[in-house]
Amino acid sequence: RDYKVTGVQTCALPIFLQFRNVLRVLDSIDADVYALQEVSNNALFLRIQDSLPRYGAVIAGFAPPQPQFVPQRTAFLFKRSVIDTVRSEMVLTGTQFAAGRFPFRLEFNATIQGLRRRFHAFVIHAKSGSTQRDYDLRTTDAQALYDFLNTNYPTQNVILAGDFNDSPVASIVQG
Repeated sequence: RDYKVTGVQTCALPIFLQFRNVLRVLDSIDADVYALQEVSNNALFLRIQDSLPRYGAVIAGFAPPQPQFVPQRTAFLFKRSVIDTVRSEMVLTGTQFAAGRFPFRLEFNATIQGLRRRFHAFVIHAKSGSTQRDYDLRTTDAQALYDFLNTNYPTQNVILAGDFNDSPVASIVQG
């Protein structure tokens, strides 16, 4: 059986064990904000959120059709005692970003060490694959997102998180 949990391989654990393990990890990390990718079961995602009463949740309203996979969304879980959400939205929707897996933005106020600040968190699920074309598409998307952030949020507090589908120190593309 395959018990790999990186999302690269299909996990053979029964769904109730996967669910329990996700709850354990999220609860033990105790983060103020989680940026999630590859959310493929809305009902289970909402069940996770219901099982963690300290947390609120928002899930992207759009998932591109994927003929060989269940559609995957991005989402945020956030600690209600720290985060006051303002709004959420998909951005760069007029582009081909990650084949339709558009960046998902959560705008929120957070009280950290007694100070209240406004943040704009973005979760992405970048184009996957190890071919030169895949790399070129990720590069184009990264530039589009960089330009978007610099144009629209030049001085704001921005958090960028997600599945970049590449290594931060050297690309997975050969050559």
